Amino acid sequence: SQSRYDGFIENGQEGLAGQEHIYIYNLVINGDGQTTQIGAGWLGKKGYANAATNNYIVNCSSIGELSSGAVGSGGIVGAFAAKNGGSLYIRGCSSSGNIGENSGGIAGSYAAQNGGVTCEECYTTGNIGSYAGGIFGSYAAYSNGYIEALKCYTTGTIGSNAGGIFGQFAGNF
Repeated sequence: SQSRYDGFIENGQEGLAGQEHIYIYNLVINGDGQTTQIGAGWLGKKGYANAATNNYIVNCSSIGELSSGAVGSGGIVGAFAAKNGGSLYIRGCSSSGNIGENSGGIAGSYAAQNGGVTCEECYTTGNIGSYAGGIFGSYAAYSNGYIEALKCYTTGTIGSNAGGIFGQFAGNF
């Protein structure tokens, strides 16, 4: 059986703190025809920038579908990005490919759980599945987190209980 992709760069995990002051520029990840793991990101793995501040991802993009079977995935970073006091700034990034259930075109589900993620000048072009968001997946900013989308947009069709920018339950405490 084919293994599922879990991300290109690891900077922390869901239960392990990442490193501070990590800067990623100008990367293109082409995952067309591949499948991500649940909560994975095409560029940053699940838990990217966990408990780590001052992390930046600039002018990066991903190509590839976030399938419905890979719930909570992200086009740039996976689920639980910048949680536990972490901070992540994503600028000028994009993703193409359909966005599956609970996933986010830029950041996966539970991004900024008790942390912070800002997306500026980012966009996605895929259709947005149930509960998903064009920029942030479901439950973004959960538990006192902070998310911000500045000058961001999506062009795909928005599915049931989904949002063009934020997935369902964004900002839910």
